[in-house]
Amino acid sequence: NLGRLRDISEFIEKDGLVSDSEAEDNEENKVKLPQDFSGRGNQRSNKSAIRLKEIGPRLSLQLLKIEEGISSGATLYHAFQKRTPQEAAELKEKKRREAELRKLRRIKQERNVEKKRKEKEALARQSRIQAGLVEEVQQKSMDAEEEEEEEEEE
Repeated sequence: NLGRLRDISEFIEKDGLVSDSEAEDNEENKVKLPQDFSGRGNQRSNKSAIRLKEIGPRLSLQLLKIEEGISSGATLYHAFQKRTPQEAAELKEKKRREAELRKLRRIKQERNVEKKRKEKEALARQSRIQAGLVEEVQQKSMDAEEEEEEEEEE
């Protein structure tokens, strides 16, 4: 009974009324019957429409792994690997040491980058001085500033 619906789209889109293939009515959905079937119009050699029905789940999933965070945290559950509490503690300590080492490397790299930047500036300043573009007074003030910066770093 379509009397209660305002539009045909309500009938097509409403769950449970039709299958996904039922909304399509073309020649691909029709087959020639090899024998008689019960129902109206289902006689041998006649064309009949096919309607697909979902009969169950399409896949079965099995939980393999649960991680804390997204690809970054500790493994809370693993279907194929079991660890003792001692092994878990050792692994956690190893990860902590690796993180600390990464932090130290980052700090060292930042210092090296800053040192190279200052060396490059000093070299550029020296080349300008040699070219006679900077007067002696400016050079002395720049050298004094450099010395102050070096003392602050130490």
